[in-house]
Amino acid sequence: MHISLFYWSNKKRPMEASCLFVSFYALNFFLIQNLPSSPIITRLSLSYASDLLITSIDVSTLLLLLYVMRRRGFELSDKILQKGLKTLIVIGFIAFVSILVSDSTFRYIMPSPPIGPLSYDERIATFFIEFIIAVISGPIFEEVLFRGLLLKYVFTDCPIIGLVISTILFVIAHPTVDWTGYWYYGVPAMVLGLAYLYTKSIKVPVVVHMAINLLSHIQLKFF
Repeated sequence: MHISLFYWSNKKRPMEASCLFVSFYALNFFLIQNLPSSPIITRLSLSYASDLLITSIDVSTLLLLLYVMRRRGFELSDKILQKGLKTLIVIGFIAFVSILVSDSTFRYIMPSPPIGPLSYDERIATFFIEFIIAVISGPIFEEVLFRGLLLKYVFTDCPIIGLVISTILFVIAHPTVDWTGYWYYGVPAMVLGLAYLYTKSIKVPVVVHMAINLLSHIQLKFF
């Protein structure tokens, strides 16, 4: 008989996925919200110490999540592709364009104020420090949680309900003050969820999410 600290019977798979989702999101949120403002960090005179710590926390949480999921056998992509590579590329491109159009429309109707008066050197420094979270670890972490665990394991038998709930949770997880957040964050979440449900490959929403965040990150820092 296999005995392990992580052992769950198959019928409890949705419960296990839910626990992983809540635990790792809460852990990531708590650490990022509290550690950078701790007395030890605030006393440091190192440039961008807080940004570097947040990046380290995000990457560490992601790596731990992926390790636990691997140990537990959570596969977020079908081992044998149900759709051909060409189909994955086409679906990814359609998802990317759809989100880009929605984002561009949102920014046109509701333009955001430019960031503070940072020097060119400061923009370059923060660009590369925040690049890891904004373009690499952040998209992977969010897709694994909101699209992967929720859609494939928590809502296995009711993907439409899972799509709606994961979209709402994705919006709530991001800073927003009014209904516009359901447009700005909700449309991408819905599109990425549909792409994942159709392709059965987590790589598609991850790559699209990365590409969208890369464009947004460049625009935020330099335009």
